[in-house]
Amino acid sequence: MDSDTLRLQSLGYKQELSRNFNRLTNYGVALSVVSVSSGISSLFAYGMVTGGPVVMIWGWIFVAILTLCVTLSMAEICSSYPTSGGLYYWSGILVPKEYKPLASWFTGWFNLVGQFAVTAAIDFGLALLVASVISVGLNLQWSPHPFHIVLINLGIVVTHGLCNTMGPRLLSWLTHVSVWWQLFAPIIVSLALLIGMKPGHQTVSFVFTKFENYTNWLSTVSLSV
Repeated sequence: MDSDTLRLQSLGYKQELSRNFNRLTNYGVALSVVSVSSGISSLFAYGMVTGGPVVMIWGWIFVAILTLCVTLSMAEICSSYPTSGGLYYWSGILVPKEYKPLASWFTGWFNLVGQFAVTAAIDFGLALLVASVISVGLNLQWSPHPFHIVLINLGIVVTHGLCNTMGPRLLSWLTHVSVWWQLFAPIIVSLALLIGMKPGHQTVSFVFTKFENYTNWLSTVSLSV
């Protein structure tokens, strides 16, 4: 009996779920959620018009530091209470006994709604990317209409749903593929940009200090958003 099983027993639980994910797979799940390649491709233009290089450089560093604080805190809690319930279980453990049901209920539902929103946003961004690739592949002879995006998005959602119904073995394999893709895709794209870029670069001051606001909001509001 390993230490994880003993820890669950000390919390009053018996291990029921099979463990088909190894350390690389678990790391792959986290890396897939972060998804550097898809995040950059889908939000790069948004960052450039709502703040420019300042937002892209310093905003990323600032948010990364804050996110790291949250990550370390959740990692500490997870190592202390390694249960399948996750967030809603932790909420119930960390609050006074009389607030346990309320805290768990709100945490569980907010987390579920957040998962719906994240999935919808990611799949919609992928649908836009797929439509753009098709348009470029057809030499811009085809322009996607809104209903095309909706149909592509629907196909992506159905595909993801089918993958999640086929058990942890397929998910483990997909996660392994995702690990290497997330590691090498940014490197490949960066090398392609360095090799294929045209002569002429922006100055260092432009990269680290230039603020650009192409929205209809005030600059302070745009930076906050």
